[in-house]
Amino acid sequence: MLIYSTDPESKLTIGSQAHMAFESGCKWIQLNMPQCSDAVQRKNYVDEVMRFCKGSDIILTIGNDSDLVMETRVHGVHLDAASTPNAPVIRQQLGPHAIIGITSSSVCEIKELKLKADADYALLPLKSLEDAAKFIAELRAGSVTIPVVLRIESDTCVTNGLIHEILDSGANGLLYSSKSDNVGLEIQNILDATNSIKE
Repeated sequence: MLIYSTDPESKLTIGSQAHMAFESGCKWIQLNMPQCSDAVQRKNYVDEVMRFCKGSDIILTIGNDSDLVMETRVHGVHLDAASTPNAPVIRQQLGPHAIIGITSSSVCEIKELKLKADADYALLPLKSLEDAAKFIAELRAGSVTIPVVLRIESDTCVTNGLIHEILDSGANGLLYSSKSDNVGLEIQNILDATNSIKE
């Protein structure tokens, strides 16, 4: 599982980043809007992406804006660490079929939100793969089966070896964000590396 998360600080527009990800074969795009954008602009970003994704099997989620998820009827929302405690309320708002991703480095919090909010995945804000592996092992030892996603920083040199280490850590997916103009090529390299390991 690869999630491409648009970078609001990129020189590329939100729509351009999402389109490059889409054309590169990424099946999950998370839309993060510029903080200065108003409600109309934010909806326009989503509408633009939905137009070229129409008829595809791509998953679209939005960062931290459950109201916009309701309005646009995309697949779900990803909550940052500050918003994650609100997951149970957002589950009630969005209903049982929406995707809700949480961000947490607490085993107890993840376990609680899996139970109370039926969170669909947890993004770990951990930079060390060794720490990530220990954290995931602790989750699994506590019978917490929620899929775990690790972030790859945009300045990371992605190799088959790195992808192998990430998957060996017990992670179920990767989240990638980039300020580069070559987003499409970077995503294709990650997908190629992931597929070569699976084969």
